[in-house]
Amino acid sequence: MLQQVKSILQKKKRATGLYPIMLRIRPEGKEQLISTGFTSKLTDWDQKKGRPKKSHPLFEEMMLKLPELELSVAKGLTNSQTGQSSRQILEKAVNKASTGSQTGVLEYTRETIKRLKAENRHGYANAFRGMELSLEKQLTKRQTDFQFSQLSPQFIRAWESSLRQKGCKDTTISAYFRAFRTMIGYARLEKLTTVNPFSGEDKFNMSPYGSIKTAKRAIERDKIELLHQLELEEDSPEFHARNFFMFSFFTRGMNLIDIARLEPKQKVGDYLEYRRAKTHQWQRVFMLDPAKDIWNYYLERMKKGQQTVFWFIFWPRHNTPELQRTRMQTVLKQINKLLRKLASQVGIETHLTTYVARHSFASSLKHLGIPTDQISELLGHDSVETTRIYLESFSDETLNEAVRKLL
Repeated sequence: MLQQVKSILQKKKRATGLYPIMLRIRPEGKEQLISTGFTSKLTDWDQKKGRPKKSHPLFEEMMLKLPELELSVAKGLTNSQTGQSSRQILEKAVNKASTGSQTGVLEYTRETIKRLKAENRHGYANAFRGMELSLEKQLTKRQTDFQFSQLSPQFIRAWESSLRQKGCKDTTISAYFRAFRTMIGYARLEKLTTVNPFSGEDKFNMSPYGSIKTAKRAIERDKIELLHQLELEEDSPEFHARNFFMFSFFTRGMNLIDIARLEPKQKVGDYLEYRRAKTHQWQRVFMLDPAKDIWNYYLERMKKGQQTVFWFIFWPRHNTPELQRTRMQTVLKQINKLLRKLASQVGIETHLTTYVARHSFASSLKHLGIPTDQISELLGHDSVETTRIYLESFSDETLNEAVRKLL
């Protein structure tokens, strides 16, 4: 005879304000509870029926899953081997029913990372990897993965709360959640789930993470010139770091991975023609004289067998996109460390990194009165809104001068 198994709402409320949905059995008259992985508000649960109300965001999935879990546990108890505790039987049965042949969330994320790497989309793969590591920390001791049915808005709010308690910045949380939302979109396209915690009446609201103001990364044009004119020992690490920064600034804020891959044949007249690693779009950049001087310096020092103009970045063994990206991460850390040293020498207080060159290029044009849509095109952005993020706010002195015009 099958044991009676019932889904109930546990009385102890979680910090998120939700109550765990548990499976209850009474083997030998003693009550045992085990989590189903679902949660609910009191108002979304029908205590008499032991089922969610239609107002629950996961109503349809839970109406399918809870009976399945109850039956699996009941059969597990009936067919149990002697020597096994009812707790062990419960956990084994619930795990079997929950997992089945379904792909877990973390499992699917890892598969997606592999696919992105195979497509040479390493930037996205890294974003997914960071999200996966953060999500993995939300597992309980008994869990090895999440099911898509667990990904409710409440689940994300609990994750958000956990990240804030750890002191994560809004930019970091935004990066995790945007990758998470994309991953769910992929899974929905593949018909692995119908869950979408980012839509519906009780959706998780992403709008606070859509317009996060980051610390200013641009520096004024006169400070750029101080760095440009700084006397440095030729062929020193500082010399090469400064050249990289200046070359980026004078070539529309070209990303370092794109600079590192440039070959002599990509200079056509006064232009550089290359495909952006990030967007795979072709760019044609007019070379200003300072950029030409840096280009010629390295071009003249290329040795036989070297393919890239900036020959000190990639060595022959860096012959795959992944090896090149790993190498660039190492070089980037070294260059940024040297740039901070150079910044202190010329009195630049901004945290100087290679990325500041791209922001400074955009902001310098803005202060010269160049329209944002033109700056957007020069940066190779898909939308003007993306460009706005790059453009620093006008300085207090600029705004004060505007106000003085009222006098």
